[in-house]
Amino acid sequence: MAQGVDYSFDRPSPEAIKEAGYSFAGRYLAPNRAKALSKAEADLLIRAGLDIFCVWQAYGDWEHDLSGGRDQGIVHAQQAAQQLRECGGPAESPIYFAVDFDAQKAQLPTVGRYFQGVAQVLGVHRTGAYGGINTLKFLFDQHLISYGWQTYAWSRGKWDPRAQLRQVEMGKVDNAAVDFNVAQNADFGQWH
Repeated sequence: MAQGVDYSFDRPSPEAIKEAGYSFAGRYLAPNRAKALSKAEADLLIRAGLDIFCVWQAYGDWEHDLSGGRDQGIVHAQQAAQQLRECGGPAESPIYFAVDFDAQKAQLPTVGRYFQGVAQVLGVHRTGAYGGINTLKFLFDQHLISYGWQTYAWSRGKWDPRAQLRQVEMGKVDNAAVDFNVAQNADFGQWH
């Protein structure tokens, strides 16, 4: 199984990622361009022989993002698709959308409406979610996502077998803070 890293503000060099034995990098698409993938960075990652997958995260929380439901999902998907194009990503590449909190049962229907909005723009075949076990199980069961990136946080030791990626622990590469990930499928929405 392929292993990789994801990171935001702290950025290891692509060469250090490759030398550490990783084959892919998860990078942000975001309104805060300081943590977002740029075309120049994407080119460096690709030149180093790394695959890239992308995750949209404005805040990733309930209050600012997910509580906005379908309308917010539409806006975020449009912004994410535009940034992906600007970075040189393929037009049909999947994008993960972060649910960076432990969504509770009462919140899941609204989270679902957010992903309905995302899928209205991207299509379900390109829609992915990052989150814990309850979030991913709900979204997969409702057929709102085709890609899942599951974090060990909020998963209580349980893994959804449909998730293509697992975020398994935190650490450092090249003195930069990263999360370590393990691909569960050959296709996890990566591009190069």
